[in-house]
Amino acid sequence: MSAAKRPDSASSESGAHSSSGPEATRQALLKAGTELFAKHGFDGASVKEIADRAGVNVSLVSYHFGGKEGLYRAALDQHGQAKLEMATRILKVPANPEEFRLRLRMFIEEILHDFEHQECVMRMIHRDVEMDLPVVQEVFKERFLKIFETLTKFFKVGEDKGWFHDGVDQELAAGMLIGMVQHQMRSDHLNHRFFGRSIKDGKYRQKVIDQILGLFLRGLLRGEEGPRSSRGGSK
Repeated sequence: MSAAKRPDSASSESGAHSSSGPEATRQALLKAGTELFAKHGFDGASVKEIADRAGVNVSLVSYHFGGKEGLYRAALDQHGQAKLEMATRILKVPANPEEFRLRLRMFIEEILHDFEHQECVMRMIHRDVEMDLPVVQEVFKERFLKIFETLTKFFKVGEDKGWFHDGVDQELAAGMLIGMVQHQMRSDHLNHRFFGRSIKDGKYRQKVIDQILGLFLRGLLRGEEGPRSSRGGSK
């Protein structure tokens, strides 16, 4: 009797990913799961529907992720880890207010730029965090809360160095900035529908970043007169 084949063998990986290997299968499931979770929610997306969209055998959801909840968690965790690494890389200790502005701009640019390619997972996060799903709360604490903490520490540097106006609370400032950026992402479909503008358009995205920074930094930094653009301003 021949030995049993692994669940991720070529015979089990049916569809478009049958000859691409287990990692390609895993990524296909993550992509399909993210799209369907974003559209239907955790309860509304079935394992079979996810597997069918990924073009693989339904048993591979359990093999790679231990089931639907594991796939859901992996989709959130992958995105959260990437964003945490981005925040850690960009929000390093600035040497002066100009570098503070530049790093803050880079941080906002990265978040809004990713929206174009990862709208599904961002929509899923924004909706499901408010629903208090246990698996979402776990990933939020492990990844996304640490992004907030990284931004708060970045603001604390500015406060400690005396760059901020008196009375600025770094946690409130971090929360308000994230709120402004999230609002742009959440309302983008309405902005596009009614005004024909979207942050997926690079020029408009830069205008949005200039506006956010101009409004935000005037209330934060001493001597800040108005918006500053790293690209020569927006018209």
